[in-house]
Amino acid sequence: ISTTNTATVSIGGTNNTNPEVSCVGDCNLIASGLNIGTSSTGVTIQGNYMGVDVTGMSNLTGTPAFSVASTNVLIGGYSGGGPDINARNLISGINAISWSNTANGLTVVGNYIGTDKTGMSAIPNAQGGLRYGLCGMGGCALSNAVIEHNLISGNNFLSGINLDGGGTNTIRYNLIGTNA
Repeated sequence: ISTTNTATVSIGGTNNTNPEVSCVGDCNLIASGLNIGTSSTGVTIQGNYMGVDVTGMSNLTGTPAFSVASTNVLIGGYSGGGPDINARNLISGINAISWSNTANGLTVVGNYIGTDKTGMSAIPNAQGGLRYGLCGMGGCALSNAVIEHNLISGNNFLSGINLDGGGTNTIRYNLIGTNA
């Protein structure tokens, strides 16, 4: 899935989703990658399985990429002031979720990253869980990401969250390097 020059795009949703059961309802099973390009804004990614099979217990062959280069992207979601379980994305067995300095306003909330759907076993991402710093020769400018209420564990190579650049990033209420 790739978006460029689009506004208000929903990928997946919370209608009849239950990430603790399997990829059902509005859930998309994303095997080939996800690229949210520049000039896209207001993109919401909820209730999807990426890099894993429909059961959420095994990784798929290959390591698809998940990159964000646009503004105001929501990965996951809130309900009643906390994370919305039905908006949870299972993002495992990929390279990493990476974003560049053009992705101001990125919010990553309530997702399982690098684990199976139960959060108890690792399905590692090849290059860490979340990675900021794909900014080219000019270096990184501001990021202004909010990363909260996620389970980030079982990832290879880099740390669970790797920030390589500036910005006012908020990282809180995550479980990192442990299970649910």
